[in-house]
Amino acid sequence: MESTNRNRIWVAWVIAAAAAGWSGGCATASMPDTGGDSDGDSDSDGDSDSDGDSDSDTDSDTDSDTDSDTDTDTDSDSDTDADSDSDAECTSPSNVVDDGGFEAGTPSAVWDEASTNFGTPLCTNAACAADNAELVPRNGTWWAWFGGSSVAPEVGTLSQTVHLGDGPASLSFYLWMSAASGATGDYLHVKMDGTTVFSATQADSASYAAYTLVEVDLSGYGDGSNHVLMFDSTTNGSTAGVTNFFVDDVVLTACP
Repeated sequence: MESTNRNRIWVAWVIAAAAAGWSGGCATASMPDTGGDSDGDSDSDGDSDSDGDSDSDTDSDTDSDTDSDTDTDTDSDSDTDADSDSDAECTSPSNVVDDGGFEAGTPSAVWDEASTNFGTPLCTNAACAADNAELVPRNGTWWAWFGGSSVAPEVGTLSQTVHLGDGPASLSFYLWMSAASGATGDYLHVKMDGTTVFSATQADSASYAAYTLVEVDLSGYGDGSNHVLMFDSTTNGSTAGVTNFFVDDVVLTACP
């Protein structure tokens, strides 16, 4: 009888609770979503974070990475490459040297010319080697002839200001040493902003017995500014003969 009375008491209590609005089961509590959506955070988007955008990361942009820019890489710039600068690497570098084949002749509108004995290093066969038909440019009619004196020291230069955009840069030209006097100290230097980036001496004549391609990486100068490209040669002059450095078809590819 005691068990029966207890059951009756429980049933009576349930009936009374139901009348008061209790529906049975366990009680649960929930925090309101102040953003007005159903994801349980405090913003109004549909993801599970509280940054206010619609992706699933914790920054405040709309991409799916964790940096604060609007691209999809993981660096902190606004381009789509993986480095930390703000310029995507160019994919179509172009030649920035004007008249690299010297076909505009002399006086040049784009090259600064100097020569202690000849006025300019720029030559045609008719002007510089009419008695030697074998001394010719690689292409066209004109080329740059450094050296060429056996009676006095010769200093010759050609220079041009070029603009190198941000990114890789590469210089190429063709060099022929048609003669070497044997005198030490004869050289051709290629310089960028006064720093030598390529050098050949009379001792290298066997390596340049015909027009030979020279390539120089100038990517260290690809910084979006102007630079001075210079060909600079000194030969000492010798009764034993001359040293000749022939240069043609200069190209410098760089980002715009």
